[in-house]
Amino acid sequence: MSIEFSNNFDSPVNKFEQMLKTNSTLFFDVQDFENIIHHYIDSGEINLARKAVSIGLNQHNNNIQLTLLKSELLILDGDIDNSYSLLKEIESIEPNNQEVLIQKATIYSKKNQHGKAIKILEKSLNFIDDPSEVWLLLGMENMMTSNYSEAQKFFKKCLNIDPEDIQTLYNLIYCNDQLKEYGKSIEILNYILNINPYNESAWHELGKQYLKINKKNEALTSFEFAIISDEKFSGAYVEKAKILEEKGNIIEAIENYQITLQIEDESAYIISRIANCYEKIGNKQEARNYYEKSVIIDPSNNSCWDNLVEFCIKNKNYKKAILHLKNAIRINENNLNYWKKIAFVYKETKRYDLAEKAYKKAIELGDKEYDTWIDLIDSLLIMKNWNSATDIAVQAKKYFPLDHLIDYRLAGCLIKKGQTYKAKVYIENFIKNNGTLPSKIKYLFPEISITQKK
Repeated sequence: MSIEFSNNFDSPVNKFEQMLKTNSTLFFDVQDFENIIHHYIDSGEINLARKAVSIGLNQHNNNIQLTLLKSELLILDGDIDNSYSLLKEIESIEPNNQEVLIQKATIYSKKNQHGKAIKILEKSLNFIDDPSEVWLLLGMENMMTSNYSEAQKFFKKCLNIDPEDIQTLYNLIYCNDQLKEYGKSIEILNYILNINPYNESAWHELGKQYLKINKKNEALTSFEFAIISDEKFSGAYVEKAKILEEKGNIIEAIENYQITLQIEDESAYIISRIANCYEKIGNKQEARNYYEKSVIIDPSNNSCWDNLVEFCIKNKNYKKAILHLKNAIRINENNLNYWKKIAFVYKETKRYDLAEKAYKKAIELGDKEYDTWIDLIDSLLIMKNWNSATDIAVQAKKYFPLDHLIDYRLAGCLIKKGQTYKAKVYIENFIKNNGTLPSKIKYLFPEISITQKK
């Protein structure tokens, strides 16, 4: 391996990568290695960052800054124990090293020991010139322990230094939301907008806060200002469209939803919202087109399938509903809701044998709802399948032991099977709790009226 000194003016990263390619050795000062390592960490090239740390420590043995970067990489790798050992070594040399304290706090945080992390971070404030990074970390640690009022204080301090720090703004608003202090969020957002009236994110968030206190007009205005600040801010168009939709301005809502489709890739959610708008104004053809388009764009979106099927069911287009449900089930055969809907449609179209299979599949998937059991029993009764209806009714009684509507169905099945004595027990129990038999049972089982008289 050749050894050479580099005297060109290329960036340290370029020189480092050239060194790796040529299998040569170039010497870098500590600052260069720090820049190289930070570059690779920031770009997610962790293996190259490790390589740079290793070479850097070979050239600058036991250098504290490079050792700290090695510790940081160990934390990223989840090797907390070895990282902590390195930090203890550095701490014995520099007990008040700020980076050591921050990394130790990070380790405690990863161990869910947030109280210890907070104490270390508070200690570090005594040794630093710029406390904003520590304030941010203190805010995060307090937020993780649900101490939202304390977290608020630190996030506010950060924003006083950098009002454009959107992530910190969102953290502060999250704390306010948890405390239901929406007014405080509106206040801080207005403060930020006084500094920068064209902060589209602040306008957008302000609109969302107004919605939480049901001030829709103020929210609408905020979203409009977000759009003025950034005419390609798709999220603001969506929120504006939703308010317009609620206000009954359906055509304008559609226009705003359509704008988002021009700004970003087509979204199944937005297309489904447009479909719903067309349905509201009675344009069934366009509604159906957009509902169908939504499931083509995102076949795995359960909500889009639900909306499409519900549209078909509402319009009594059961043939289409069954077709779409079969497609949805092919994509996700374990979706309980699909099986319940197709069972309902089969029952409505008097295809009781298929309804039976679908209801049973829903129950197999964990459906314990009362209506599912009743609809399954009734499908079997209509098909005069007394044995299966009896078995299902007995199972249903385990989940609904006090339900008397199951009792009279069970009684009817027992009479049909010639077990009149057992049937009388259920009939008497039903009459005792309800006073009289419903007309439906007399229609399904006229024999019960005779049994009642005996």
